[in-house]
Amino acid sequence: MNPKIEEIIRKDEESLWKWEERTQAMRLQGERTREKLNKLPLRRALPIEYMKWLRGFIEAGGSPTHSYEYSMPNSLSIATRSFELEDGMCGALAVNVIVPIGIECRGGARGHCNLYYMDEFRCDGGFVPIYTDTRF
Repeated sequence: MNPKIEEIIRKDEESLWKWEERTQAMRLQGERTREKLNKLPLRRALPIEYMKWLRGFIEAGGSPTHSYEYSMPNSLSIATRSFELEDGMCGALAVNVIVPIGIECRGGARGHCNLYYMDEFRCDGGFVPIYTDTRF
């Protein structure tokens, strides 16, 4: 076989091996983050809970960022006790959490998460949507 072709094949195989290693590492990190995510003290938020925060946010001078033509998704949660965010909470692993008065987010990498604080009606994350069942 031509030495140039052999070199190209060898480099392609090395590149594929490195890609597979990176993919496996990302998959494992995602699994570990998902396990930690399942341990967070969260429950599904009700539309009325988000509406209460949203009303306070608007009255405090905030503005929704956009609106959706569907109901509030099940992925919006409310914290039931203080918590800490984990590294790697991005994309599908991100959470949107209403943080009630007296409960704290004790830090961690926010990633793509959005935190809706009831005590000051502020959002840490910048994502403030309106859904069809959260209009008033």
